[in-house]
Amino acid sequence: MTQQSYEAVQSEIVRLRGLAKKLKRKHTAAKLRARRKVLALMKKLGVTVSDLKGAKPVAATAAKPGKRAARKAVGSAVGKAATPRKRRARKIPIKYRGPNRGDTWTGRGKTPRWLAAQIADGKKKEDFLIS
Repeated sequence: MTQQSYEAVQSEIVRLRGLAKKLKRKHTAAKLRARRKVLALMKKLGVTVSDLKGAKPVAATAAKPGKRAARKAVGSAVGKAATPRKRRARKIPIKYRGPNRGDTWTGRGKTPRWLAAQIADGKKKEDFLIS
């Protein structure tokens, strides 16, 4: 590396550091302006920071509450805090058994390779169904 290229790189570093400082100042000023606008709007509407902390986002199209939502509402109506319940993993019964020992499938998820191969050979999925 020659001395000229080293000096050129050093001067480029100095220039880029100055540019970075300038951009950081602009960004900070923009954030400050945005913050002032938000605070002014909050003051105009009478909204406090504590109002925002407890607020939950509202979806444009709200989904219908299901069983879980109804259960949660009942629990909170009694005065209890809604605590998440642990779901117990259920053992899913096997619905299909293959020709080889250990080839089983519950019927959920992607079709296993052994069954896909049997279907490709012309057999029906129902042939492997456990009665």
